[in-house]
Amino acid sequence: MNSKQHCNRCGKQVYPTDKVGPLKDSTFFHQGCFKCYICGTRLALKTYCNNRNDINDKEVYCSNHVPIAGPHDLPMASTNGSGKHLENNNHVKNGNWIDAGLSDMKIAHAMKATQVARPYPKISHEGAKYVVDYDAQTRLELLHRKDEDELYEEFQDKRNREAEQFEKENTEEWERALAEFAKKYEKGQANMKKDDLIRQLTIKREKKLETLHTKRKERERHQTAELVDRQAKEMLELFKASRSEYSNLQYPSTPPPPVPPSCSKREIYTTTDYFSVSNFF
Repeated sequence: MNSKQHCNRCGKQVYPTDKVGPLKDSTFFHQGCFKCYICGTRLALKTYCNNRNDINDKEVYCSNHVPIAGPHDLPMASTNGSGKHLENNNHVKNGNWIDAGLSDMKIAHAMKATQVARPYPKISHEGAKYVVDYDAQTRLELLHRKDEDELYEEFQDKRNREAEQFEKENTEEWERALAEFAKKYEKGQANMKKDDLIRQLTIKREKKLETLHTKRKERERHQTAELVDRQAKEMLELFKASRSEYSNLQYPSTPPPPVPPSCSKREIYTTTDYFSVSNFF
């Protein structure tokens, strides 16, 4: 079985980090290619439509441009063998027009609805245009995914160790408390019943467990935030490096100091020379 999956729009290979699908017709798209075939509107899994009139059409459309049949349009005018002109299922008899019956109208509507609608003109799509190299971005995303999996595995291992340590300490505490209660009970010095002691130990255990969970959530939330910040900086650095290769203009790293305007307000509304690139560099 071929494990590679290709975009139905541009034909390039799709990766898990930038994949949409499989759709109802077992097709895949890039996120940048998952747009209406006619108007180019970005689509989602809840908003895309398929051509129901042509099962061979694997493209996706928006709700405004999906090909649909016109069930209320009657067939085109035609002539029969006798030379009489027939139009919209009406015919002439003895010089008088006779309208088609209700059954004829229903048949005409059903035939029209089953016909394939006129297809839209085919558009040649070049696929999604990425400022960043697609393979480089995919590799970085896969590395980020690996770091996330390792962090979640670390969380799970630490949870298991903390749970084992908590159960061990709780068991030892219960054994000591019950042993002391048994000694006092034998000497007749017990000031409470066994059920009351068990109830107190249970309440104490629940409070310790709640405190442990609160500290764990706070610690994991902090580590997750640090990982997200680091990955975001790495991705932004990749985009920044790619944009610098495609852009010839060197924008200043810091904004210019505030100065009075070099022209009047009237000139701004009457000419566009003030907004030329040469005035900013």
